Amino acid sequence: MENGNKLGMTLSFFIIVLIGLVLLRTTADEVSKVTEYSSYEVNETITFTGTSNQSTVAEDDLIAGLTFQNDSGYEHTAGDDWNLSLTTGVVTIAGNLTADGTGTFYLDYTYTPDDYVVDGTARTLVGLVTIFFALAILGIGAGYAINLLKDFI
Repeated sequence: MENGNKLGMTLSFFIIVLIGLVLLRTTADEVSKVTEYSSYEVNETITFTGTSNQSTVAEDDLIAGLTFQNDSGYEHTAGDDWNLSLTTGVVTIAGNLTADGTGTFYLDYTYTPDDYVVDGTARTLVGLVTIFFALAILGIGAGYAINLLKDFI
């Protein structure tokens, strides 16, 4: 093999591995964001008008801890005064609140980010992306190393 060709292969090898390592870190960071469980607490204000008894909370991936209070701090009872759909994030006032269901209410709740992968199998498969990416970089590096060293062996 010519020296110019060896130099070109060596330079290509280092560039590809360097770019691969930078992309590996970025890929691993993004994978960890969607696979690691995290939750956030929110204090939100919603307003009901006389025309609608429904409102949607800002974060729709609710998991727990919803409290529903009026302006004076009275905490309304779930099921009697209001209902919540955890899948859609729609709050519906009902029962005792339907007659005077206008006004501002305060919600406290906990939610997970929209990009969190809920299914355990899917989280595992997404986690494997980083491993296979690292193996691909290793394979490319090994292939270049073998090509460069075969003249010496």
